[in-house]
Amino acid sequence: MRKFYHILFSFLALCFFNPLFSSNTEVLYSNVPFQLQEINKVIIRIEGEKKIIVNQEVVQPENLVKVINAIVDSLEEESLFRDSATLIISESSDPEIIQFVKQSLKKTQIRILNVQQRTEINQEKTKIGEAQLALYDSLVKNWKQSKVEDRILKAEDLEQVEYIYQNMTFEQRIKAEKLPDFLPFVEALTQKQTLSAQRLDLFTYDTQYRIFLNNNQVKNDTLKHYSIQDFVKFYTNPVPNDSQIKQQVNLFTKD
Repeated sequence: MRKFYHILFSFLALCFFNPLFSSNTEVLYSNVPFQLQEINKVIIRIEGEKKIIVNQEVVQPENLVKVINAIVDSLEEESLFRDSATLIISESSDPEIIQFVKQSLKKTQIRILNVQQRTEINQEKTKIGEAQLALYDSLVKNWKQSKVEDRILKAEDLEQVEYIYQNMTFEQRIKAEKLPDFLPFVEALTQKQTLSAQRLDLFTYDTQYRIFLNNNQVKNDTLKHYSIQDFVKFYTNPVPNDSQIKQQVNLFTKD
């Protein structure tokens, strides 16, 4: 029986790479039950428009071939589904990314691809009008055009961006300003927090915290001249592109 399956899969593999087949034949058996995901050892998901996830791990596009080959190499040579993979996409997945993944798979040991499309349910979505689209584009564009050290998105603005994006139609998303990959997944950046003396000391002496005072960057030890009573509010937000910095700390002595 195992030999029969290997012969069958070899035939399907030839179909997958045969130039006589149209491009649509890359999806060899798109109607296969969804449970096939549990059999395949390589499961690729495209989340949002462009995020690639392989077996629960986010993978940068340039590393995709290497990661998949490493997974396949770790499997026993006699494994029945060693040369097959599942690709899970949605209606919002960028067609260029889908094609990139398919072309990348042809550079790996994967020979059979099962594509599953998850349908996004839009019935309960609020209709997004032109004014909201303009607000979304403005917020995202301003954020992207700001210097890295000035990229601070207020909590209410973040909520607006997430709400509008989640309720856009597929066509609206294509035309709208592209959302930074990490933005939908960060926690609210500017929720008001309680500043204790211990935290103020931490911000003062630990240079892994980047300090902004009234929207101006200052040295950490500048905070030696202040007490917790001097601040009316503060918030922290992540610095995703700097491994040397734990957080950006934004303190205000006035509203």
